[in-house]
Amino acid sequence: QDAAAQGASGNEAGILHPLYSRDRNLASQWVDLGMVRTQHWVDELGVAAAACGVLQIARDSEEDAGFAGAGADYWPKDQVKDLLVGHGTEPSWGGRWSAAGGWIAPADFVRLSLADAVRGGADIRFGKKLAAINVAQQSAVLADGSLIQYDHLVVCAGQAIQALLPRSVTTLYAIRGAISSFKVTETEGLPFVVCAQGYATPSMSGQMLVGAGFDRLPLTEGEPYPLGELTDDDHRLLEENLWRLEQISPVLGRKIRQQTKGLLVRHRVSLRSASLDRMPLVGQAFDGEVALTASMSQLQHLPRLKSVYLLGGLGARGLSTAALGAELITALVTGQALPVPAAVARAVDPARFALRRHRRRDRLVE
Repeated sequence: QDAAAQGASGNEAGILHPLYSRDRNLASQWVDLGMVRTQHWVDELGVAAAACGVLQIARDSEEDAGFAGAGADYWPKDQVKDLLVGHGTEPSWGGRWSAAGGWIAPADFVRLSLADAVRGGADIRFGKKLAAINVAQQSAVLADGSLIQYDHLVVCAGQAIQALLPRSVTTLYAIRGAISSFKVTETEGLPFVVCAQGYATPSMSGQMLVGAGFDRLPLTEGEPYPLGELTDDDHRLLEENLWRLEQISPVLGRKIRQQTKGLLVRHRVSLRSASLDRMPLVGQAFDGEVALTASMSQLQHLPRLKSVYLLGGLGARGLSTAALGAELITALVTGQALPVPAAVARAVDPARFALRRHRRRDRLVE
């Protein structure tokens, strides 16, 4: 791209909140650790953000029971209704409160991170298409035929990881999400971020965001649609976001539905990249061209692409975990202590799928 944050990171805001699990599984641990590091980066860089809190309303009785068993952060449905007074919310279940949660401006996060990298000596190049990676020569081949030699290469290219590094035998799929931005005053807006079947933010400089879907469909990402030129499919995605808002705030939902044309500021569709087990790919890339033997029974036994690392498949949790992923790769490259427990590092290792296939004695396929 010709500038930073042209994909999903170009949305006006993204949500930062914990990933709940009854047994605090590895995915929850990864996100919890990631939130701490993201907040540190946000504070250090001065990123536009608000720790306004996030309320996650349970989707069914089972999730409600899990939230209730989690301790003091549980809000019964009557308390949820009281705290959302004026919004006409009639929740069927209670919710889980995260005081550390809130919203972050992703594009600001990206731009300030890159500016900090430049101050540290980085050379940032835009508008340069990467055609191929020559692992043997440790070089990246640009579309114009020029080469960039590297000592270590970190590929953070979303869906393009598979095409750029076929030897890594990586499987990722695209998740399409739509964000709709509406004019809402601070007074009539939500007091904090609310998640239900989707999410809605408080008013941010006169606008609130509602989203986002999880369609596994191909789409050219990033371009905002000019108002009045939405396709039939875009109207469907907008309708879904209005439905999400109505579950959170029926009052705002009714108002915006009645005045959609006048209150809709922007409707933006983008793609997020996810792995098969919904955990990211963070670590040294697997080398699928090396034959595996019966003695290769652990991740540390598997062949790797020399000096090549992956950071991808972050799904809908990019803001919560990208900083932690960067710090984990830095530790792997420099030999420093890992910023996560060993079990969590194994859970995000890009070679884990190859190991699972090998253990099942399946034939590896690209």
